[in-house]
Amino acid sequence: MFREAVRNPAGGNLGGEFRHGPMEMVKEGFRAVVFAPEGSTFDQSIKMALDIARFKGKVIVITNSDLNFSEDVKYTKDHEWAKLDDGIVTIGLSDYAQDQLGEIEFIELPEVGDTFSQEDEFGSLESVKAVSEMYLPISGEIQAINEDLENAPELVNQDCYQGGWIVKVKADDLSQLDGLMDKTAYLKMLKG
Repeated sequence: MFREAVRNPAGGNLGGEFRHGPMEMVKEGFRAVVFAPEGSTFDQSIKMALDIARFKGKVIVITNSDLNFSEDVKYTKDHEWAKLDDGIVTIGLSDYAQDQLGEIEFIELPEVGDTFSQEDEFGSLESVKAVSEMYLPISGEIQAINEDLENAPELVNQDCYQGGWIVKVKADDLSQLDGLMDKTAYLKMLKG
């Protein structure tokens, strides 16, 4: 079941539910398909669609329950995730963020050995929609970069929590992870 939000050029929103897939909706003349995070209210989904799409005419919002919000990572307000494993913190982009960016075409990565403070910009992603900076959730030294992303940046779209990880960091202060969000808090932030 998909949720529909139609914005008329004259103003106002019409809501409803129907059983058509995204491609069928596009063929029916809708201008944009926008995915909202699982658990979003209908009003939040409409606002998100209008903020993102900025189209005149029809806008479709699909509440996509297929978005993955992993339980075993911590999230940042900038939509990176961090996972501690044997003293090393793996960093990536959340499924929500990769979905909003669309197909990722290029990733600028740091060098192994580079050091950053918490919330420093450590790289950027270029998608068909936008260029987005990435911010390190913790202070530390880059121990590894995902070299596969240089030739296949779409791995972030396809498998953001496994094959699409971005960097591994030796943290200066692991207690900084305590200030990041768990899944519940991250979803609450997304809902506004």
